[in-house]
Amino acid sequence: AGGGRISVHWVLDMNHQVIILAAGRGSRLDSISDGRPKCLIEVGGRSLLEHQLEAFADAGVGPAVLVIGYRADEVRAAAGRRAIFVLNERWEQTNSLYSYRLARDAVRGPVIVANCDLLFHPEILDRLLEGAGSVLAYDSTSGDGREHMKVVLADGRVTAMAKDLPKEQAAGENVGLLRFSA
Repeated sequence: AGGGRISVHWVLDMNHQVIILAAGRGSRLDSISDGRPKCLIEVGGRSLLEHQLEAFADAGVGPAVLVIGYRADEVRAAAGRRAIFVLNERWEQTNSLYSYRLARDAVRGPVIVANCDLLFHPEILDRLLEGAGSVLAYDSTSGDGREHMKVVLADGRVTAMAKDLPKEQAAGENVGLLRFSA
């Protein structure tokens, strides 16, 4: 009401935390990023990071652990007090798995892991939270591109996940939103 800015406050006893992997540069998005960190690319007048932080807060997920690296001060300023920050000083030489490992000491209990360049419908997050055990969101209509993180399933379980898997074996593409049980 009143056209004011939406404010998000984290409640410290939420059921799930979230790790947002935002250390990389996002060079594949250079044509639209103007050198900004990929999580600060705007969609609909707000950054991808803003969309994510709001979606997680609305779903009762938090606190957010934000792994930063490339232009870390800008990302830190954009998130403000809505996140706990973990710095990946080796962001140029490492990958998401390394950033995830750096955040391990900040996590207590079940956790959502999200790539920072992901824009998702809240229903996807709701379905992820409703699943039992560890859960992976994947797109069954995708997974044939060279850069797609392909997912292979057997009896509803992930048996393989890699970019170099034959597309004929893939059930789809990992969209970059996962939930791990404690």
